[in-house]
Amino acid sequence: MSRLASELHRLRRSPWEVLCSALVSCGLVLFSQLAVAIVPRLLPSISLLAMLPVAGLVFLAAILVGRFWRRFIGVAASAPLFVLFNVLFLWGVYLFVIRRDTSSLLDMLINAECALLLWGLYRLATPL
Repeated sequence: MSRLASELHRLRRSPWEVLCSALVSCGLVLFSQLAVAIVPRLLPSISLLAMLPVAGLVFLAAILVGRFWRRFIGVAASAPLFVLFNVLFLWGVYLFVIRRDTSSLLDMLINAECALLLWGLYRLATPL
């Protein structure tokens, strides 16, 4: 039992490391989402179907640049926090920008989908 306790104590991170990880994850989400938001402004003349792969490549490039930057400064990011911040960012954009122009059925479906994504993330993050 003491060996397990010593392993758990060794795996714990300081509050400063957890805070840095959360800030880096939040910064990577904002960087990647803003990079994707720039695509329609830079290429307004192409169609939506042609813009989707371009936005996907820009998102991937932003993630790779963020990963390189994170390793360069030596701070670990958290994948669950990255997913959580992405869901919260998209949900916030929906609530404050898009929600005014949607029907109540679509509003209920999108809110339920975000709630299920957050619940699934919670289930993945909690130990058995």
